[in-house]
Amino acid sequence: MRGASSPNVVPIRVPFPVALPIAILAVLGACWRGPDEPPPAAPQPPPPDTAEAARKARCKHPPAEKLASFLSVEPHATYWIDMYDDGAGWQPIEPLPVPDDHATRIELTNAAEFDHRFARGTRRARFLIEIRSRETRPGASGRLWFTTYHAHILETCVLRSRL
Repeated sequence: MRGASSPNVVPIRVPFPVALPIAILAVLGACWRGPDEPPPAAPQPPPPDTAEAARKARCKHPPAEKLASFLSVEPHATYWIDMYDDGAGWQPIEPLPVPDDHATRIELTNAAEFDHRFARGTRRARFLIEIRSRETRPGASGRLWFTTYHAHILETCVLRSRL
């Protein structure tokens, strides 16, 4: 006897010409994983209308505090403010309280970057701004102080004109 075989194992003898194709099919079957699934689709960029809708929603409900007074402005804080163009520049629509001995203004440092958003005749807009710095200097009389807040525009949107 060539080797010890257990009584429960029965050797199967397959003729050589049939054994090779069966072995090839067995190897291929073990390697085959089934049909390839299509690769996951790349996320589609949001349509321009969606981005515009998000911008309008941010305009309607700004993600910052309203700038309602110069008495509590903090440098490096973000505020929103409604302004109108009087022909010489943008001014707050509502008067903002200031200290008695101060003359205060907002300088929009990057307003030229947003000119393309305003059609000819645009008179009112909402600005989301970040106060970058504050400069205070005495007036010539010594009794009045001039304060300029340098504000960087983060976002703008046109308001319906009521003026």
